Parts: sequence; C-alpha cells; structure tokens
Amino acid sequence: MDKGDAMSAQAPTSTQTESGQGEPTMDEDTKPSVIAWIGSIQIFLMMLIGVCAGWLIDAGYLQFILATGTIMTTLGMFMLSLCTKYWQILLAKAFCLGIGSGLLGLTSVAVIPLYFRKKRMVATGIAATGSSTGE
Repeated sequence: MDKGDAMSAQAPTSTQTESGQGEPTMDEDTKPSVIAWIGSIQIFLMMLIGVCAGWLIDAGYLQFILATGTIMTTLGMFMLSLCTKYWQILLAKAFCLGIGSGLLGLTSVAVIPLYFRKKRMVATGIAATGSSTGE
C-alpha cells in the first residue's frame, strides 16, 4: 500500500466532501459587506434593546431582564459554535447575542443606583471600569 492509497482511504474531513472537493467556507463565498451586516445588526440591537431594557428596569422587571439576557447570550454563544451557514451565524450572533447583550449591557450600570445609597458614584465608577473587560 503506497502513500497515495493511504490518503484516498481516509474518511472525508469537515472541509472535504466524498467527491474530494472542498466545501466552500463562509469567507470564501461571502462578500465582506455581507459579513459586516452581522456585527452591524448586533450593535444596533444592543443599543435599541438597551433603551427598552431601561424602561423595563424602571417598571420593576429587573429579574426578568437579567434572566432573559443571560439565557439569550449563553444560548447565542453556544449556538454560534455549531453554525456552518451564514444565516445561522446571523441568527446566533446578530440577533440572539445582540438582544441578550442589549438586555445585560445597560442593566449592569443602570441597576447600581437601585442598590447603593451611599458612595453611589464610587460604585458606578467601579461598574464602568469593569465594563471595559467585557460583559
């Protein structure tokens, strides 16, 4: 058995079909402007949902916002690891992570005045400093 026979006997990999041709990946057949829509929609939803989350915090739905945001962000991250098509990435990252991050992003700073009466500015400063490390 020579080297050529050993190579043809291997099972197809994730980027190789049974015909021996590689499957196109998203960055090979998708224009950069189309890929940019993923991040653009995510940022838009973060900002839009953040405003709505502020209204819901004022109405007393803090636990609902935190639970929903945590579930959506976690679900979006897990589903993003399974995505193989553009529309799946758009749903997982742009919509699920965008809405989840929008619910959690503003909430982490807006909830500070509800729990701190003394040294409220110090607590807000610490929360704002921590926001640079991510959510």
